[in-house]
Amino acid sequence: MPRFSVIIPTHNRAHVLSDALESVLTQTLSDYEIIVVDDGSTDDTAGLLKEYEGRLTCVKQQNAGAAAARNRGIEMARGQFIAFLDSDDAWAPWTIETLARAVEQFGSPALVAGRGAPWASRSEVRREALQCRSSENFLAASRAQSAFFGMPGLAIRADVLRKAGGFRQRLRAAEDQDLCLRLGDAVGFVQIDAPLVFFQRTDLEHLSGHVGHAIDAVDVVIEGERQGSYPGGTELARTRRAMICALARRTAVMCSRAGEAAAALRIYRRCFAWHVTLQRWRFLLGFPLLIARSAMRRA
Repeated sequence: MPRFSVIIPTHNRAHVLSDALESVLTQTLSDYEIIVVDDGSTDDTAGLLKEYEGRLTCVKQQNAGAAAARNRGIEMARGQFIAFLDSDDAWAPWTIETLARAVEQFGSPALVAGRGAPWASRSEVRREALQCRSSENFLAASRAQSAFFGMPGLAIRADVLRKAGGFRQRLRAAEDQDLCLRLGDAVGFVQIDAPLVFFQRTDLEHLSGHVGHAIDAVDVVIEGERQGSYPGGTELARTRRAMICALARRTAVMCSRAGEAAAALRIYRRCFAWHVTLQRWRFLLGFPLLIARSAMRRA
């Protein structure tokens, strides 16, 4: 049984998938398995994966989204911890070793999260000494910074992940943020401050092509908070809402840039009271002006 199961969902990314695979296959610690879930690719993904035959496990399914692909990988995983890497990102050579050392240091926590850097800085990053800190759970750790952690730097204990039911499959965006909120009170969270463990291509412009999925996702997360679906009770409500509002702001800006003013304003209104409580005056006052300027430019 490997210590880590590395799950890589992919869809029509044959042109970058090899970067992700090579970054895992060249790790300094080899106690892992790789599971690639091809989510209905129509490019040459199958041909590329044949080149890695015997070095990883591959499964193909009809296109159902990254959440469903990750859940398929979770079903197949044999590792004690499950780590995720998107097929357009890459790990540092020391990522598995760093995660393993953090797990050993803090006695098999529920979640371990490392930090990443933009893809362009990949050649400049150097390995640093391990620096990490532990908290009772994810929400307690996030109280100070109200931030999510990148999925490529996250490892979750398999029993905890399966108990939570994996990812919410209806979501085609923000499924990782929803999962982190649902795992918010799982005991044991370790944040790795150094070294950096992943490199990410994804940015706001890349995501803007999936604005419909992003709108649906933020609506689900906001409604989940309103219905009391996430753990932490009233004690951690401010922390959850700060994180959700950060997601909402990003999505609202994306909608504005994509010409979806009505959706942007609806998201703005749904989180208005939370933003007032958080005293996010710059967003509250500035966003309607952003919408107005966008409308004038399109007129």
